[in-house]
Amino acid sequence: MARLRRVAAPGTVQHVIARFVNREFRLRSAAARADYLVRFARALGGSDWTPVSFALMSSHVHLALVAGAGPASAWMKPLHTGVAAALNRDQRRLGPVFAERPRNVTIPADRTAYLLAYLHNNPVRAGLVRDPADSAWTAHRALIGEEPPPPWLDVARVLGACGFEATSAGQIAFHEFVRARSAESRDGAWSGDGAGEARAEVRRQVGRAAELGSPSRAGAGDRPRWEIFAPAGAAVVRRWPGDLALLRAVAARAAGVTPEALAGRDRTRSLVEGRRLVVLAGGMLGRGVGELADAADDGWHTRGIPG
Repeated sequence: MARLRRVAAPGTVQHVIARFVNREFRLRSAAARADYLVRFARALGGSDWTPVSFALMSSHVHLALVAGAGPASAWMKPLHTGVAAALNRDQRRLGPVFAERPRNVTIPADRTAYLLAYLHNNPVRAGLVRDPADSAWTAHRALIGEEPPPPWLDVARVLGACGFEATSAGQIAFHEFVRARSAESRDGAWSGDGAGEARAEVRRQVGRAAELGSPSRAGAGDRPRWEIFAPAGAAVVRRWPGDLALLRAVAARAAGVTPEALAGRDRTRSLVEGRRLVVLAGGMLGRGVGELADAADDGWHTRGIPG
């Protein structure tokens, strides 16, 4: 089955999460993290995505960005291809480095500060430090003026997006905001946990493999919400949950035949037209051909449904 496309509306805040295979510790040194950020800046150089923050943990990576018009894959694929090759070379390893493709979660603009607090407290939750300002694994120290920011990180813009002034007082206030949330436990909704269940539910509702955009995460304790996109630009049809026997009965009456005959193997013109009505009506109601066939009596799903 084709993979569902990732949709990130331009101008939205995106939380990107990439994990290493088997949750292995692959970012093991300051040099490895510095190399990742150099490659990150290089990959973004040709894109219209704007970096906001990061948290480079040993077993996974968090990135916060403002989406551009281009797809995330345009910069993410070359970034992680280069990072994987460098890590394998330096660690004398072979094989995949990243587990699956990165996940991205849409964050409402007014929750940007909360997203950064969640990212910057990753080392605290991991038990590595007590204060987010004590770790060099995130952008927190650069944003609060404890170390020079990388050239691509616009501190004033990021603080402004979080609701703080780009002054010493504003940096202190931002740090206190983040530190006040350091005791909060991991909340999987910030990382889009539950995407698999959401896809299954969407497919059940629409009766086909509709595409999902990035899930939107509102706040702590809120469940993520996914926007639904139809395949190939077609309209999404919500799945009618009614009894298919009723649909067959209506089609049989319109064709002037009995429902029993409609479910048989006879291929007379009236029966074929009746079955065609079932398929067309079922499609308009979001029910798939396979589902219609499975609900029919024996024989219909092998010879009776028109191709």
